[in-house]
Amino acid sequence: MHTAILSGRRSSWHLRRMIVAIGAAACTLAATPALAQEAINTESATQPGVGTLYLKPQFRLWRYGVSRDPASSVQGVTRAEAGVTLQYGVAKDWSLSLKVPAVVQEQTFPASRNLAASIGQIEALFKFRVYRSDTSALDTVRAVVYGGAMLPSGDDTVAPQSVDPFIGASVMLIRGRWGLTQSLRYTVTTGADSWKWIAPGAPSAADYLRYDTSLMYRVFPAEFTAENSSSAWYASLELNGQYETSGDNEILLAPGLLYEAQRFAAEFSVGFPIVKDVRDRPATQLQVSVGLRFVF
Repeated sequence: MHTAILSGRRSSWHLRRMIVAIGAAACTLAATPALAQEAINTESATQPGVGTLYLKPQFRLWRYGVSRDPASSVQGVTRAEAGVTLQYGVAKDWSLSLKVPAVVQEQTFPASRNLAASIGQIEALFKFRVYRSDTSALDTVRAVVYGGAMLPSGDDTVAPQSVDPFIGASVMLIRGRWGLTQSLRYTVTTGADSWKWIAPGAPSAADYLRYDTSLMYRVFPAEFTAENSSSAWYASLELNGQYETSGDNEILLAPGLLYEAQRFAAEFSVGFPIVKDVRDRPATQLQVSVGLRFVF
C-alpha cells in the first residue's frame, strides 16, 4: 500500500514536470521572433501564415563604375531605390507579393551630370512552399518555389519597360544558432534595352540567373528561454551573384546585421564585389541595403 502511494506520487511528480516542460517549450516557441532568419538580399523560404500581411520598406544604394563599352561615355552611376513590398498569405503554403520601387539615379559624364527620378520596374511574385520539416521549436528545413514577372511602370527613364518573367527556388536550413539559405532565380529578358537606364548604348539584352547564398548566426541570445525569446540579433554574410547569358558574371560579398522582434525586424548590409567579369555594362562598386519588416 505504501509502495503504491509512493509510486503514485512519483508518477504525479513526473507528470507535472512533463506538463511544465511542454508549457515552457510552447511559450518559448510562441515568443520566438516570428519573421525567421531572412537575409536582406536573398529570397527566403519563409512564408506568412494565411491572412497574415508582411510590410517591407527597403532602401538600396548602388554605385557603378566606368563602362567598359568604348561606345559609352558614362563615367559612373549612382542609383538609390526606396521600395515597399507587400506580401500576403493567401492560403496554406501560398503567398503573393508586390514590390513598387521609387528610383533616383545620377549618371556622370566627362562634362556633365544627368539626374533622373521615376518609378522602377514593379515586381509581382507568387511563392509556394513545397517542403517543411520542423525537428524542434527552432530547427527547420524549408523549401519554396516562386515565380512572377518584372512589370513596366510606364516611364523608361530609370528602368526598362518590358515584361520580364522569372522563376526560382529557395531552400532554408536552420540548426541551433546557424541558418543557411540558397536561392536561384532565372529571369527572361524580353526588352532590347535592358541596361539603357544605366549606360546608354549598352548592348546587353541577356537573360540572367541570380544565385544568392546567405549564412546567418544568432549572436544574442545564445539560447532562447521564456524570458529572453522576444527578440534576437543575427550576424549575416551573403554571396549575391548574377550570371548573364552574354557571359557577364558578378558576385558581391555582403556582411550585415539583423534584429528580429515579435512584430518587426530591422536589417542592414554592405556589399562589395569579389568577382567583376563584366563587359557589357558598368560593374558594381558598392551596394548598401537597409530594410524594415512588419507583420500584421
